[in-house]
Amino acid sequence: MNSQTYTLEFITPCFCAGADQARAEIRAPAIRGQLRWWFRAFGGTRADEQEVFGGIAGEEGRSSTLVVRVAELARGLPWRPPKVEPNAPEAYVWHYASVSGKQKGQPGPGPRWSEHGNLPPGTKVHLQLLWRRQPPPGARQGFDDALKAFLALGAVGMRVTRGVGAFCCLESPLTSQALAEVESLLKKHRFGFLVYRQGLSSWEEAIRAAGQTLKEDLRPRFPAGKLGDQPGPLGSSKPRQTSGLYLRPVCITDNNTANNKYALCVFEAPAERVLGRESRRGAPALRVLRRR
Repeated sequence: MNSQTYTLEFITPCFCAGADQARAEIRAPAIRGQLRWWFRAFGGTRADEQEVFGGIAGEEGRSSTLVVRVAELARGLPWRPPKVEPNAPEAYVWHYASVSGKQKGQPGPGPRWSEHGNLPPGTKVHLQLLWRRQPPPGARQGFDDALKAFLALGAVGMRVTRGVGAFCCLESPLTSQALAEVESLLKKHRFGFLVYRQGLSSWEEAIRAAGQTLKEDLRPRFPAGKLGDQPGPLGSSKPRQTSGLYLRPVCITDNNTANNKYALCVFEAPAERVLGRESRRGAPALRVLRRR
């Protein structure tokens, strides 16, 4: 098998777990699912998607050409989740992670909202991609583009649309030049992209900036409705629809210095590729930020 290997280091806490939600673990299906999302969002056809990831269509099934293996290498310093203040900007990022898995009437936070329920910043994982056979050239090119975007702007686990579970790839540091190249790649595939906040000093500041962006700029323009029942580009609960707009903290590593700077990027996939019909209302959400 041909193989590719990468080392991923989490920038923000990752809430990814198996059967035991109270104990975080990195899982290959979570990464595979994110790679598949990027492939589809970049316009990969159903036939090419089945060539790479496998699938069942009609009476014929197709095995995946791609094998994803992942293992934790080293865990970062423990991170204890904070108390979520309802009106704080960070609540727009942390709330659903803090109550995930919580039983009705149960006091306190959910099982994930603990020191052991997350992979803290600084955690390193080993990602290996193996090819059983080579897919057709068009499918492979689509996957290579998707992989490049995933390694630069990807995330894993809960709340990936809101900046949680973001990572960097140690083999491909995200310099200003590399970020510009990724921006060109996204725009080639009809994504909207914006480096919205720059010069941030820490990942915590980037998360706060993401919360402020949601609270002050996006939610007033795209309200969720009662109990999340108003579909829009930021997603909804009823019907279940994830957001087509992503807030992503990134770490800029120019000049190989230890004084890395953080930024908050915002990108939006073409609505027709990732959103249900009910959520494709009005102008792209990213345009609200451009007008600020």
